[in-house]
Amino acid sequence: MVLPRIKAHRYLFVGQFLTGLVQFMESLLVFLVVLLLGAVSALFYLLLRRREERKDLAAVLAEKLARLEALPQTVAGVQLELRSLMERVLTVEQNQQGLGQSLETVATSLARTDTSTATLLETAAAIRTELSGAKEGLAALQAQVKARQELEQRTAASIRRLEAVIAGTQTKGVAGENILVRSILTRA
Repeated sequence: MVLPRIKAHRYLFVGQFLTGLVQFMESLLVFLVVLLLGAVSALFYLLLRRREERKDLAAVLAEKLARLEALPQTVAGVQLELRSLMERVLTVEQNQQGLGQSLETVATSLARTDTSTATLLETAAAIRTELSGAKEGLAALQAQVKARQELEQRTAASIRRLEAVIAGTQTKGVAGENILVRSILTRA
């Protein structure tokens, strides 16, 4: 999150630079006005010393005065432009602050998203582990069911054979009963 702050400082630096530039231009304008007034004063001084060339100097003086009369309008125009520029700089600074806040909000949201993503990944891993265990349990259960079915099939086959022996002819029946009694007595 250092990068957005660096950009914010860069915009702040640009705003400060433009504010300094506006102040410098105002100072330069004042200096030029003072310099022009000094030049006019020097001109007046020279005009007074040269009384014989008064007519020519009067024309030059009138021309310079006409230029001086236009100077306040020019200065006023420059001041308006400087104010406009200062307002724009202020607007840029305000926009920059808003963008900085927006960047911080986005960074916070990204941090939350990262946390949520990590939690989801952990949950998914736990679910996979549980599913794997469930598959193994199901496979074991299926093996037990299959073994039980085979046992039941063998038991059913044995019972059918015994029934056949018992249900046979009288002699077969008596012989089967004798075999059955012997097998029971030998087991007990």
